[in-house]
Amino acid sequence: MINTPTIAYIYVGAGPGKGSVHDKIIAQINGLNKHGVTTKGVFLGFDFSPEQRKQPYVEYVKVEKIQGRFFIKTRKRQKLIQALKKWADNNAGKYDKLYIRNYRPGFFWWLFLLKYGHKSITEHQTMEYLEVKALAKENPFGLKPSKLLSWFEHTLLPMINEKIFGSLALGATSKIVAVTREIGEYEVRRALLKKPSPTVIANGIDAEAYPLRTSPVFDGKQLNLMMLVGGSTAVDWHGIDLVMQGIEQYRGPIQIQLWLLGDTSVLKPYEAPYIVKPGFADKKMLNVLSDTIHIGLGSFALQRKGLNEACSLKMREYAARGIPAVYGQEDSDYEFLVKKGLALKLAPMTPPKLEEIIEFVSNTYKINNLSSKIRDVAFQYMDMKVKITAIKGII
Repeated sequence: MINTPTIAYIYVGAGPGKGSVHDKIIAQINGLNKHGVTTKGVFLGFDFSPEQRKQPYVEYVKVEKIQGRFFIKTRKRQKLIQALKKWADNNAGKYDKLYIRNYRPGFFWWLFLLKYGHKSITEHQTMEYLEVKALAKENPFGLKPSKLLSWFEHTLLPMINEKIFGSLALGATSKIVAVTREIGEYEVRRALLKKPSPTVIANGIDAEAYPLRTSPVFDGKQLNLMMLVGGSTAVDWHGIDLVMQGIEQYRGPIQIQLWLLGDTSVLKPYEAPYIVKPGFADKKMLNVLSDTIHIGLGSFALQRKGLNEACSLKMREYAARGIPAVYGQEDSDYEFLVKKGLALKLAPMTPPKLEEIIEFVSNTYKINNLSSKIRDVAFQYMDMKVKITAIKGII
């Protein structure tokens, strides 16, 4: 009889509300348990909702809130890692493996992995140092005290931590899971002292959690586009500005409407008569909206954070709902849809041509059972069950 390992799936910095990351991790934990791998989620954060606390298989570790006004983010991160170290000192012996969604590194993160790296697998969603460099524009250097402190905390210190402790931490962990080949090769290259064993597993989604939409009719008069804008950063690697340029360069007769769903403060710079910004959309709103949207838009400017490849959760949600997508990044799972004529891949870092999108829509909406065919591909290649099998394999 083969003994299956027991896993602690650790999520540092979990928030009080649900979201795509929270839902993805819950789906992974549930999937691993269904596949016979005893897995318990360990979510560390400063506040949790009563609804979250009802989740089976998850232990919520509430960390004491930070007091004071200065270096709040830095002290929060430090406190969370110290809480993780304390939890591990008391509980790590119960588990064979610690599967950890990678966290912004620092001295205490490195110390934690020095002690527990032999049983740790870290999951990486981006090229962290390059992303921190890209975010530097949000907190530029300035001599004014407030600007200088902000630059030091949010730009200089994270870059130093990533360069030194990020590389040391990678060398201290036993394995890494990267969501793209590009990220995996990057993480191994920058690891110091020891090179971890890399595995590439693209993001998955619980396709059953998203209802199949009812496809709208494309009448050749109006085209409805939707982009789910995740995160809260001023660096636009979604490429909203490029999409707007593409729309404004279009001279045809079709009316274009662009729905931007996300943080209204981040989306504030994007104003035009054809843009609709309802804020964050919950599943109920998306269920209704999905029946009127013709195309879901992916990213067109990942290069702004040094990436060419991605496997974003929004793209997987489009597929699970049965919405055709147009995108500009490399995405290995989406190649299956492109080959079937159910998705359109365009060049990145350039305004997408509306003429190409309209031609794609005209052809695609003639396909019988369009939404079901897209969703079938999501179940075959993007569903969490497929990804869990791969995760189980490396564990």
